[in-house]
Amino acid sequence: MKKKYLQIILNHTLDYTFLKFKSSYFFVFIFFLCQLVNGQNPKTKTNTSWENLILLSKTVGVNSDGIKIQYYKNRGNKYTNDWIFPWTVGVENYAIDSKLILKSNYRSYSSGYFGIGRNAIKHFKNNFYFNINASIVLGTEKLIDYSSERFDRILIGMTTSQGLLFIPKSKYGVVFGASVFEKAFTSKIYSFDLGIQLSVGVKF
Repeated sequence: MKKKYLQIILNHTLDYTFLKFKSSYFFVFIFFLCQLVNGQNPKTKTNTSWENLILLSKTVGVNSDGIKIQYYKNRGNKYTNDWIFPWTVGVENYAIDSKLILKSNYRSYSSGYFGIGRNAIKHFKNNFYFNINASIVLGTEKLIDYSSERFDRILIGMTTSQGLLFIPKSKYGVVFGASVFEKAFTSKIYSFDLGIQLSVGVKF
């Protein structure tokens, strides 16, 4: 039954990427995760190690709002002074504040990026963990000016975040997170952003 729920969750995660992260899928994803929580066996043998983790996050920044999907790979479950350092890859699609577009020489803007980085995760208390991330990102931005001329540009930048993760002790389980983030880009419209992100996902 758990495998069935996990398969449903992964399918919705893929749909999210290819359908430009429509908000309705976000709530469907949460619904299935809640069902998974109800189906978890509380007598599962304690296992604090994990190899794979998928997070779906809603980001709300000063200059932009977006949806992000991240995959964590904890290779070998190696600990260093109670810290683990999993690799992270992810994609984000976001929309910027319309006021920024009005202040620019463009009438339309859209962008997204792919990122790769490392996380530093340390146990805090019970099932809560500190989570620090730094990623290098590469993406594109599409701009249209008032003469309807289109410009496609490459984005290069860096994102960081600091927050908490709730990771259950069971082998499979639902993960929750909350953090603050910072972004720096080579964008024509805006070069910096900060805000909060709320996450939900699965470990396996």
